[in-house]
Amino acid sequence: CLYTVQVGMFRAGDKEMNLSLQGAGLSGIRNSMRNIQNVAHAVATQNTEEKPENMNDLASSMVDLKTSALHAKASLKVIETGNDIMKSIIDIKV
Repeated sequence: CLYTVQVGMFRAGDKEMNLSLQGAGLSGIRNSMRNIQNVAHAVATQNTEEKPENMNDLASSMVDLKTSALHAKASLKVIETGNDIMKSIIDIKV
């Protein structure tokens, strides 16, 4: 019974850390998705006339889109790392 209580207390503290990592990762993904939607809207409503400034806007939008996608991937890695840490801690403690 004492072992169960210790594991429960240990898991509770780590669960908070894991939830913090999960929250940070989810927040990053949410922000990335919001930015991707904004960029997609900007591209869809962009003037299609072939002017140099329109091409720069399109290029800038594509860079923003790629940056947002990379940010989402990095945020996913944060979530995966949090899960891996939790699994390692449980393996060590059990």
